[in-house]
Amino acid sequence: MKLTYLAFALSVLCPVALAGTGPVSGEKKAYLNALKQTHQVYSDREALIAEANMLLKHYALRDGLQAGHVKATNRLYQLSIQHPGELTVRSEHTGTQGIEIISKRYSVFGLDPYVHYGCDNSFIACELYHPGDNSPWLMITRDRKGAGDLAKVISYLLRDLQKG
Repeated sequence: MKLTYLAFALSVLCPVALAGTGPVSGEKKAYLNALKQTHQVYSDREALIAEANMLLKHYALRDGLQAGHVKATNRLYQLSIQHPGELTVRSEHTGTQGIEIISKRYSVFGLDPYVHYGCDNSFIACELYHPGDNSPWLMITRDRKGAGDLAKVISYLLRDLQKG
């Protein structure tokens, strides 16, 4: 009796939550459709990769934006999917010592799919933190909105990859 009453009360008070088509999923669907249209692709995954790479390119930390910093570097990143359940991150760092290119594969299983970020006003960049151990992972120009947009798209991408 109590369980039936609780289910009824929830269905009246929170019909969206029980239906599974709530504002979050509706918002996500609209977001993904907009990305697919913007990048002219058919799959959610392709749209998320394209958007993430576009944002990484747009907010790339470039030495020209680091006036007065002795160790100014370019930090460029690109995401790709080489194998199911894995996200590949290619990073290219260019500085006074030359160029360093590193490609790392990350298994998405067991990761918290929510990417966090920080933008310290005393620093020239925002950092996105690795969802596995919360260590600094990706560095972009200091732009809170850009970091938030990038964290959102990578979070959606991680959840998509975790579904298989």
